[in-house]
Amino acid sequence: MQGKKQTYGTQVITDSKTGKSYVQPLIDPEHVNERRASVGVQTIESYVKQWNINWSIDQYYKDLPIAQSLTNIQ
Repeated sequence: MQGKKQTYGTQVITDSKTGKSYVQPLIDPEHVNERRASVGVQTIESYVKQWNINWSIDQYYKDLPIAQSLTNIQ
């Protein structure tokens, strides 16, 4: 909420026009599950299912420009 990339992947944004949800931009997305495990929370794959997001690093990078435009986080 501070306009910075997130650490743990807990923030999701939904495009009001399409209804599709996206994980907001992350710091080092390749290691997000390691960070999540270090604080005792479930994997990002499990967490984002509640928004009908099927997490994969490839899809995250494909969706990143959309998430950035919705959040103004680069």
